[in-house]
Amino acid sequence: MSSVILTRWADPYHEFIELRYWRTNSNQTMEGIAQKIHVSRRTAYNMQNRIVQMVASELGEWQ
Repeated sequence: MSSVILTRWADPYHEFIELRYWRTNSNQTMEGIAQKIHVSRRTAYNMQNRIVQMVASELGEWQ
């Protein structure tokens, strides 16, 4: 499932997912993640919301 979701996103989303969810020893704030992927903090939160919606949609939980 994760590969299906990841193939739908552009590079900033891949970077966001890696920094936010896959690096278990990273204590990055949303501000820090936004700076690393060169977007605003608000955009980073919007990206997070879209990712959560996409995962929920793939699981059949979101309409």
